[in-house]
Parts: sequence; C-alpha cells; structure tokens
Amino acid sequence: MGLIQVLNFKKHQNPHHTEKKSELPAPVNPLLSNGENPADSLIPDSRIYSPSSPTTRKTKTRKTPLPQNFNISERVRKWAAEKGHTRLEDRLEHFVSYAKRSGKTYADWDEALMTAIRENWANLPADKPVVADIPDPYELTVREHLRARAAGGKVQ
Repeated sequence: MGLIQVLNFKKHQNPHHTEKKSELPAPVNPLLSNGENPADSLIPDSRIYSPSSPTTRKTKTRKTPLPQNFNISERVRKWAAEKGHTRLEDRLEHFVSYAKRSGKTYADWDEALMTAIRENWANLPADKPVVADIPDPYELTVREHLRARAAGGKVQ
C-alpha cells in the first residue's frame, strides 16, 4: 500500500472530535512539531482545547437600557465636528425619544448615537459643508458686466 505523509497537517488542521481514529499504520518518520498548539479550528464545536493557546473569542459587551441623563459625550462631539454633522441637540432629542419608546438596549450608546447621526434618523435636512466665502470667478465676470452695463459702459 502506498501512502503519503503530510508533514504540516497538524499545523493547519484539527480533526473533529467525533472523527474515527485512523486504521492506517503509524508513520515511519515522526511529524514535525509545530509547538504543540493546535491550528484554529474551522468547526466551532470541535472542543479542541489547548491551555497554552489564547482564546480568540471576545466576550460580548452586555447591552444596557438608555442611561439616565444620556447626553452628547465629548467623543461624539469630536466625531461629529470631524464629519461635519450639525444640530446635535436636535439629533439627540430624536434618538433619546426613539430609544425610550422602542425600549432599545445597546452595548455602546455613543456608537448608537453616532449611527443615528450618520444615518440621519431624525430626517433633518442634509448638513451643508462649510465652504469659505470665496466668489466664483465666473460670478465676478457677470457682476462686472452688469455694473458696466448699468453705468452705460462697455465690458472689456
């Protein structure tokens, strides 16, 4: 019987805990060690545990109801200023009303408020970007033309 040996198998794969043991003979050359840490399992219920390898799952932040006296934090104000969002108090009033009447819970209330601002949940008119008051060159030409005409002169 001809067989091959995949030297880095354990580096990239973890057999499922319900998989039957191999009936093949043991390899002639031992497998190379990869530090004895199992590879990341693609099967969530594989139950492979290695105390030396760090856990990759983050614990979820618990969702909480609207904090009493929830207000616009400095973090949100700074973010809104960078993004050009205005009328924060109006947006906050709408957001708090929505959260109360819907019984919303969020893990991060500042993030939730920023989403409401970004997506314009309050349906406020679009924020206009602040532009310096620099006249358009074409507009100057038209003004000069109209002034010259009103004065009875020619436009050069």
